[in-house]
Amino acid sequence: MLTISNISKSFGSVKALDNIDLKIDSGEFFALLGPSGCGKTTLLRIISGFEKPDNGDVLLNKENITHIKPYNRPTNLLFQSYALFPHLTVFKNIAYGLERENLSKEEIKERVDSIIARTSLDGLNNRKPDELSGGQKQRVALARCLIKKPKILLLDEPLSALDKNLKEQMKIELKKIQNDFNITFIMVTHDQDEALVLADKIAVMNHGKIIQIDKPEVLYSNPKNYFVANFIGKMNFFEINRSGNQINFLNGKCLNIKTINREVGKNLIGIRPEDIYLFKSSEELDFEFSAEVTHVGYHGKEVELIVKSDLSSSEIYIKANKSFKNIKKYSKIACFCNTNLFKIY
Repeated sequence: MLTISNISKSFGSVKALDNIDLKIDSGEFFALLGPSGCGKTTLLRIISGFEKPDNGDVLLNKENITHIKPYNRPTNLLFQSYALFPHLTVFKNIAYGLERENLSKEEIKERVDSIIARTSLDGLNNRKPDELSGGQKQRVALARCLIKKPKILLLDEPLSALDKNLKEQMKIELKKIQNDFNITFIMVTHDQDEALVLADKIAVMNHGKIIQIDKPEVLYSNPKNYFVANFIGKMNFFEINRSGNQINFLNGKCLNIKTINREVGKNLIGIRPEDIYLFKSSEELDFEFSAEVTHVGYHGKEVELIVKSDLSSSEIYIKANKSFKNIKKYSKIACFCNTNLFKIY
């Protein structure tokens, strides 16, 4: 549906976007994910028309919209601040765009009433923005965007202004609204959890480039390089050295390269915290190391352990179920994992 072709943008000597190529399907919830300054918001503003690229094209259903004004594009941008009119009621805020089209009062009321019901805003028609909760304000802003029936809705850090509990609730609401309306959503976020929960596909960005595009489960289980592995979720990294066909850890422990069955040429092995076990539950767990517990964090059904081992100079994170909550700080433990899950970086 949307094709970004060879898009670049600089601000003075700073290259915000460097030859970006991207394709987004119709009805997809797509996330642009990366640290501050990686170029994701600049790309969103180019798609919306609020920023012009130095070169490259934006195509929507094969039509070049690169130089079309924002108000003439079939896109709508949900601003991070929501940008509601403080002096207008919920009904008037949502109806604002339709009133600019000179539609009849009857049609405006019918469409506004319908979208108020679909976005769970019933009974709030006559309230002003300062009488609404954070979640209600966001739904009003969403309704105002959706009522124009855009082909693409662009969301700039949509959950950043909400507290933790409301953020969790709005993740569900956003996904539900996107499914109900079957509109393509493109979201900018630096929050990996938001992207993993909401998006059908994620583009991880850094320094104006797209590093990896994949489904959330692929990004998490098979990050292509150190940056993605370190940015998406927690990853334990063990320093290694090569000696012929052997991988050597800091404590002298060795592995045959063929065991890992991955290309080796760099100096880090990565493994996720949930892939390290405190007991040998299967013959597949073929790698063991000893450690000392330095921190125990209880998170409901999960326990997070931080351990130190001579296998690595860095702390090692382990996610275990609540049956391990009685493990004490400074306990000596044996850890097991499967070398097939090792990633080489």
